[in-house]
Amino acid sequence: QAGSAAELRYAETGQRRAVCGYIGRTHGGPAVGFVSTPNRILFSDDPLPKEFAEMRARYCPGFMQGPPQPPPMR
Repeated sequence: QAGSAAELRYAETGQRRAVCGYIGRTHGGPAVGFVSTPNRILFSDDPLPKEFAEMRARYCPGFMQGPPQPPPMR
């Protein structure tokens, strides 16, 4: 679905045979997130952001959440 020029940048195993990660649609291009299950793949830049967020939360909790923010300096 991403095309033959796509390159895998990062992947991690999710729940229930899902894989989550980042791809570049072109060599050296910007990375986009993906959630892939045996029957479906959604990308973070798809026109279905709510559906992508729901799949990410369901199959890969914690993915793309980023590290915890440090407390503000006083």
